[in-house]
Amino acid sequence: MRHSRILVQDIPYHVFARGNNRQTLFHGDEDRLFYLGMLDKAHKKFDFTVFSYVLMSNHFHLLLQMLRTSTLSALMHWLQLGYARYYGQKYKHVGHVFQSRYFSPVVERDNYFLTVDRYIHLNPVRARMVLKPEHYRWSSYINRLSGGLDISLDHETVLDYFGSDSKLRINSYQKFTEEAIARPEEWSPEILEKAVVHGSAEFLKEVLAQKR
Repeated sequence: MRHSRILVQDIPYHVFARGNNRQTLFHGDEDRLFYLGMLDKAHKKFDFTVFSYVLMSNHFHLLLQMLRTSTLSALMHWLQLGYARYYGQKYKHVGHVFQSRYFSPVVERDNYFLTVDRYIHLNPVRARMVLKPEHYRWSSYINRLSGGLDISLDHETVLDYFGSDSKLRINSYQKFTEEAIARPEEWSPEILEKAVVHGSAEFLKEVLAQKR
């Protein structure tokens, strides 16, 4: 059963999508660079902020927020269609590239927001691709730790939860993220695909009230 989308502005979304039949979406660095390039170009067309991302082999996760007049559906249609065209031309692929539609639970600020950020960055570790999240090139994690520049990423919103001292808050953020490596995943794939919200019942009521 498909859930109705919750389309609101100024509230974060956890957006994720898989390759059709869980097939590979990104075969190598060139594919991932192309997708990140599209995400960068999207800032010229849509008003949104990206907080975190990870590009795995057969799926991706984004933590982002739409602002003012732009909508998530318009942004994702542009991204999915553009990447599908690139993929089809490069690999002579016929048929769907993505598995059905993307998923987009809304995210409550504070603990839920940080938990989603951590979940995204621990994907490569829990998939046993690397031992630590900073060893994986195709996420926003290493960029956040180094203070570097990336695809119009907003690192400050996440790091502000850990204080104002630039060095101390990065260390605290890294500890918060990596101390969960040995723990079970917060959401199984099956539960994640059924979720409409990462947050409390009260938060969901508030969000739904905005749609009326």
